[in-house]
Amino acid sequence: MDKWIIAANQHLIKFVRTEMDNYRLYNVVKHMLQFLEQLTNWYVRLNRSRMKGEEGPEEQFTSLNTLFDVLLNTTIMMSCITPFLSEYIYLNMKNGISGEDKNYFADSIHFLNIPQYEDKLLNERIEKMVERMQSAIEIGRKIRDQKNKSIKTPLSKVTIVHSDKQAGEDLTTLSSYIKDELNCLEFEV
Repeated sequence: MDKWIIAANQHLIKFVRTEMDNYRLYNVVKHMLQFLEQLTNWYVRLNRSRMKGEEGPEEQFTSLNTLFDVLLNTTIMMSCITPFLSEYIYLNMKNGISGEDKNYFADSIHFLNIPQYEDKLLNERIEKMVERMQSAIEIGRKIRDQKNKSIKTPLSKVTIVHSDKQAGEDLTTLSSYIKDELNCLEFEV
């Protein structure tokens, strides 16, 4: 999940820089909101146990650092849209930034440049995998609601049928997240 959120953040940076360079500021807000929804409702939700340290201190350190980096980049990009809120967030996050890092350490967030994206961190493949997983989970939740099955009631088995072989492999790779979110004992593609 770390690679996914980093790739999504780099994709957002690339998009924001392109739109800002072409003076299409009206396109930026929608994509930032979508990214923040992905960050809070998917990344943080799926990594709660890691962030609490339940999977060991190394996993906790990795997940919290990933969250910090992604949140810092996003806050810097938001500074031209929500100047006061992003300044407040930045001043709190500044405590975790080394004073030697001139790219991210300043008296104000408004003295920082929008970050540059890194091509090597862009990964459309992993973004597509997670998108398929999210779709499967959302459909599963919808079916549970239609059948009046509480999410607290475990299902014995969830079967997903998909005509695309690659989609099946992607869902199998991320099956542990699907099983947890849909509360099922067995998962099959």
